[in-house]
Amino acid sequence: MQRRKFVVGLGSLAAGGSAAMSTGALTQTAIDRDLTGAVATDTNSAYVELSADSSSNNNGTHVDESGTQIELDFDGTGGNGGDGLNADAISWFDRVFEVELKDHDSGTNPEDYEIYITKNFSKNSGLVSFYQNGAPGVNITGPGNARSLSTAGKRSVGIKFDLKGIQNAQSFSTLFGSDRSFTIHIDYVGSSSS
Repeated sequence: MQRRKFVVGLGSLAAGGSAAMSTGALTQTAIDRDLTGAVATDTNSAYVELSADSSSNNNGTHVDESGTQIELDFDGTGGNGGDGLNADAISWFDRVFEVELKDHDSGTNPEDYEIYITKNFSKNSGLVSFYQNGAPGVNITGPGNARSLSTAGKRSVGIKFDLKGIQNAQSFSTLFGSDRSFTIHIDYVGSSSS
C-alpha cells in the first residue's frame, strides 16, 4: 500500500513541476474505449462471494440468498424456530455467512488481504457487532479490528446482538431504524511474508 501512495505522490510532484515551467501540454481530450465484463450475484462467483455458511450449526439459515444480494434475517423466518431475538439478552450466532475473495492481484496471496465490517444503521448500531468464525472474542467490526482473510481467502462471520436493557418486544425497524445495512471491507495490506 505504501508503494502505491508513493507513486501517486510522485505523479503529483511532476504535474506541479510542469505547470510551474509553463511547458506546452494537452488541455483536454476525449478517447472512447470499450468495456466488457459481467455482473454476478453475491452467491454466484462474484469477485467477492458472499454466501450462507453451511456449517453444521445451521446459522446459515439466517441468510436469505433469494435475490442478487444476501440479506440477514433474524425475524424467525430463517427456519430455526422462534419469532425473534430475546429481549434483555446477548445473543451470538456463530458462522452465519462466508466472505470469499475470488479475485486478487497476481503475485499476492489471500492472506495479504484484511476484512472488517462497518455498520450503517440509522440508530443503536452499538447493539450489533460482527466477529470472526466461531470466535465471539475476535471482533471484526470497524477498521481497527481488521483481520486476515486467511490463506484460503475465506472468512466466516458471526453476529452478536447485545440487547441488554431492551425490555420490550419490537421490530428491527423500531430498534435500529430504517437503515440496517452493513458494509464488508476487504483491503490489500501487502505481503504477509515481509
